Amino acid sequence: MMLRAFLVVALLCCCAGVPAIAQSPAGALDETVFTVPTAVKDVYGRAISGPTTVTQFKPAGAGPFPLAIVLHGRGDRAATARFRYQEAAAWLVARGFVVLVPTRLGYGQSDHGGDPEDAGVCGRKNFAPAFEAAAAGTSAVIEHARTLPFVDARRIVVLGQSYGGVSAIALAARKIDGVVGVVNFSGGAGGDPDKRPGSPCDAAQLAGVFGAYGAASRVPTLWLYTANDKSMGSSAPARWFAAYKDAGGVGEFLPLPAVGDDGHMLFTKGFAVWRPHAERFLNSLGFAQASTPTASAATSP
Repeated sequence: MMLRAFLVVALLCCCAGVPAIAQSPAGALDETVFTVPTAVKDVYGRAISGPTTVTQFKPAGAGPFPLAIVLHGRGDRAATARFRYQEAAAWLVARGFVVLVPTRLGYGQSDHGGDPEDAGVCGRKNFAPAFEAAAAGTSAVIEHARTLPFVDARRIVVLGQSYGGVSAIALAARKIDGVVGVVNFSGGAGGDPDKRPGSPCDAAQLAGVFGAYGAASRVPTLWLYTANDKSMGSSAPARWFAAYKDAGGVGEFLPLPAVGDDGHMLFTKGFAVWRPHAERFLNSLGFAQASTPTASAATSP
């Protein structure tokens, strides 16, 4: 009955267009869904706007708590209505973070008739404005988070997977107050595991984009890539990090062993592999070690 009530509330609130859509049943992770008005530009300079759906997970208590933003990749834009990443969220909540997972404009419930992160066809990519759209939309979510009384917006970390990994690096380059660290999981673009396994298109252009971000940011970063990443491969990410570091960016590149059939799924399929490294990184930023997550692990988005 509680699950049924939860679904009914979500449907009614979504139709009414109110900011708070739903809240989790008792006993689960404290999960709330709301929307944030967002306006970005696509690679052609066209304005795309609409409400960004944001999933929030919160520790018990009044806070204020540090904030973790989790950014999704591209994949099939319509396949997931709302991104959640419960396994990673449970771990972050146990460490004392409020977790926000935006479903960015152009994806799932936040698809309002445009795809601002489409960088074009292989061979003619225009990556920078596409990542800027992702960063701009995420910036709006961070600004909303500053209004939440239980959030300490002076202590923000950003975690991103695949396209979201590059977007997290792009966000750091915007020099947003309070962003103190970024974890990039398999970050990149232009990959096709079926047609070009391990060989993303326009990789040289992406190295230049990463270099520009490195020149603009001094936020500590951790880059995690696997040996069997079928989308990004292993050589291109190393070159991207070198371009970032050579331009002045601060970070550590950590090559990891193969994960499953495709290491590009590190964030969702390799929690046990990446968790110790992410914990070490958070500890280095001054976030205290916390207990093992009490919520049950889940692998759904």
